[in-house]
Amino acid sequence: MKKIKVGGINYELIAKENLEDKNESVWGFVEYESSKIYVRSNISKQKQLQTIIHESLHAILHESGLDDYANDEKIVTPLSNMLHQFLKDNPSLLNELKQ
Repeated sequence: MKKIKVGGINYELIAKENLEDKNESVWGFVEYESSKIYVRSNISKQKQLQTIIHESLHAILHESGLDDYANDEKIVTPLSNMLHQFLKDNPSLLNELKQ
């Protein structure tokens, strides 16, 4: 997967070995202006997917115009963790949505 679409905007997914945001080591971050989502490449595949969902939720809130919430980790982290688990626990739902 190289791109995802969020609210009509194509976000490029970029894997990098070492990521920092504001001089802090992170698993991922999103740049709204350039429509890029960065994910650390040297973490497990499961953690990479969880991070993609987390950063995508940031982008979803931003593209929805909810910028007051888009960067609030107290909201994004629990919602993205639950969304990740929900998608893993309900794969048939994704199949139904593809139809």
